[in-house]
Amino acid sequence: MGLFGDSICPACGGKLGALSGLLLKDDNRVCGDCAKLIDHDWYQEYPMKNWTLEDFKAYRQFLEDSKERNQSFHADHTFGYLEMDWEHGWFRISDKSKNTKIFLFRDLCFNSFTKSCWDVQKALFGGAETYLFHVYLSFALKDLNIAVSPFIKDIKVCYRKAEMVPDKTGKMEMEDLIETELLFNWYTLLSNPAYEGFVSDHADGGKIGQAMDLFMIDSLDEKNLEELKLHRNALIKAFHPDNGEQDAAYAQKINTAYRTILNAMKSKGVA
Repeated sequence: MGLFGDSICPACGGKLGALSGLLLKDDNRVCGDCAKLIDHDWYQEYPMKNWTLEDFKAYRQFLEDSKERNQSFHADHTFGYLEMDWEHGWFRISDKSKNTKIFLFRDLCFNSFTKSCWDVQKALFGGAETYLFHVYLSFALKDLNIAVSPFIKDIKVCYRKAEMVPDKTGKMEMEDLIETELLFNWYTLLSNPAYEGFVSDHADGGKIGQAMDLFMIDSLDEKNLEELKLHRNALIKAFHPDNGEQDAAYAQKINTAYRTILNAMKSKGVA
């Protein structure tokens, strides 16, 4: 690289100033305009530590693809800023702009929802305490060197005597979050059969293990029987047969997986 900034950016072909831009893992440097394409609120120091020039070029192409996909994105399910488009197999953490990054369920190699409590509001006269949570969706992509944990939204969870109760609108947002996790995992597994992010190492493999993945059940114990029913109802609510032919097909898959787990529990004397 020349001292007077006459070098060329290997990513975009633009002018690369001396000591400007971003130094990548393989010692290639991209220009300042390219460096601005990286959302540091999402990625922090990840690109500098992990990206090569080829990774950066793939990221630029991903941004271009996202611009096109935003034109036809249709959200089937929304949770805060998380939006899922099942027709296309896409999801995004929307920033309400036209250039929101759109990811493909089939590209996921890891995902996890986490909650971080950041405030507790004490109630007067023995009322319910309100716990405020940040919700994050952590994920990594197999073909694009990205691993992120974007913030989704604040949610309120009300407790009284250690039991969750509805807020003033009668809605339990934790139930909404559980439904969102189920849908997200369902989309992932149907779009990406090779995905190994859930309980694939469980002793009950094959169809039972796959069904447990779909319902986010980590064991066939009695404690999970009621949870299984709740999760099945949440999925059927989202994919109701009356919604159309496609949802009817998914409802059939849901019920088949449900019966697989229920029969396995019965064989263990649980159900």
